[in-house]
Amino acid sequence: MMAKIKRTGFANEPAFSETLHVVEKMLILLKDFNKTLADYPSVIEQIQELIKTKEENEWTTDMSCLYNVNKSWRKYMFEESLSLSLCEETCLNALKHKPQLLTRHDKQIHTLRTDDAVSLRRVLAKLRVYWPDSLAPHWTEAYMQSLNQPTGHAAIIKVQNELWKLLNMFIDDLSSEGENTDICKQLTNFDVIPYEKRPEYYTKLTIMSPLTIEGDTLGEKRRHFNKLVADAVASEHYELTPIGDTDSDIDNLLKIEIACKARNVD
Repeated sequence: MMAKIKRTGFANEPAFSETLHVVEKMLILLKDFNKTLADYPSVIEQIQELIKTKEENEWTTDMSCLYNVNKSWRKYMFEESLSLSLCEETCLNALKHKPQLLTRHDKQIHTLRTDDAVSLRRVLAKLRVYWPDSLAPHWTEAYMQSLNQPTGHAAIIKVQNELWKLLNMFIDDLSSEGENTDICKQLTNFDVIPYEKRPEYYTKLTIMSPLTIEGDTLGEKRRHFNKLVADAVASEHYELTPIGDTDSDIDNLLKIEIACKARNVD
């Protein structure tokens, strides 16, 4: 098989993909014979060579098939894990064992960070708690710089703290001249938002992650939400932002979303 890899070469991406699948078959064969990957350093070197070639040529071939052959072998590919399988799970694993890996692979991480289809909620939560003065500020700055890019905006406003900053800027643009707006206070009453601005406003809010509110009717949802709030604040009681019978479902659910976010209820 190693001879076949050398013959295949890396002249172009199709040839690269063929080589990738040869290595995958090699790993599967080793697994079937209960071999240990550490006993075959040449295979690990070949994987590293594949990664290097892919990055140099800026190819997009998915290499996660190599990383997923055998879960117990992932420790031998730890340094290459973000190159092989760029996802939230590998980011969490890197944070657990070697946070510097995220910085070293920042270019790749940024691709994941600005992917609107990817949720990094657990990674962001850990950054806020354990790396508030190092990794977290870097990620925040990276998200804000992405506002000038044509894509990745949905991924940015999934970050709750940054969402409030963006909404503050947005609402300030709608406020009367000289008026100082505090979005966290204002949004507890959704009706303060000018209705003629709702189309623009919805584009920023409707992609916030949905709440898990139980109940089939709005009344049941309201009661469940009030219970969530009451449980969260213990001895204090907050009334839910008024929900009108004439409002549309999306208006009502959005009010619940905003009220919950404003009171930091997950």
